[in-house]
Amino acid sequence: HTLADFRSQSEALFERVLIDNVARLRSTGLVTMNCVAHDGVRVRACAGAGSFRSKETLDALHQEAEEQVRALKQELHDDPTAGSRREQAARTRAAKERLERIREALKQYPDVEAKKKDKTKKARVSVSDADARFMRMPDGGTRPAVNVQFSAETKSQFIVGADVNQSGSDHGLLVPAAKQIVVHAGCAPKAMLTDGGFAKPEAVEELAKAPFNCTV
Repeated sequence: HTLADFRSQSEALFERVLIDNVARLRSTGLVTMNCVAHDGVRVRACAGAGSFRSKETLDALHQEAEEQVRALKQELHDDPTAGSRREQAARTRAAKERLERIREALKQYPDVEAKKKDKTKKARVSVSDADARFMRMPDGGTRPAVNVQFSAETKSQFIVGADVNQSGSDHGLLVPAAKQIVVHAGCAPKAMLTDGGFAKPEAVEELAKAPFNCTV
């Protein structure tokens, strides 16, 4: 858990390390940037289908969670000997974490509602993992997931770009990937190799022009 916290809270540091590594590998010719392959994969999120809630339910859960946190704090204040301190701290911590997850779900609700195609149905956000979205999976089923994107230089197979987003489709993600590669590698690749899911005509045309001058 400590390592996971360090990794998730040190995004800028790890990006700097990646940029430095790519620069050193390019200087030795191990990474040429002649061709970069880019692809995405939908990864099952740590959220069940039943964890998705509407705005009304999220508001009610938020109020309930706040009251629970207040009650636990008051209990500890009124009777410090009530149960062991470790058990009391664990209960309070769990209640606070649940409250934070609900707050995050409420924060992301407007974005989910705005992007919802079927406006006749209520938008829903997961209280377990607010970043999760229902996506079509490779087996044809629809489940809560995230879309993991990565770019690898084809000669060395060194990863020069990675991202996690909430898009259920790869359509429109090619240009953002190319921009990230420029940040990490200091230049655009001469060519990019992708599958048909990224083949948006406007993206192909944009990458063919300056400053990318990249063939898709």
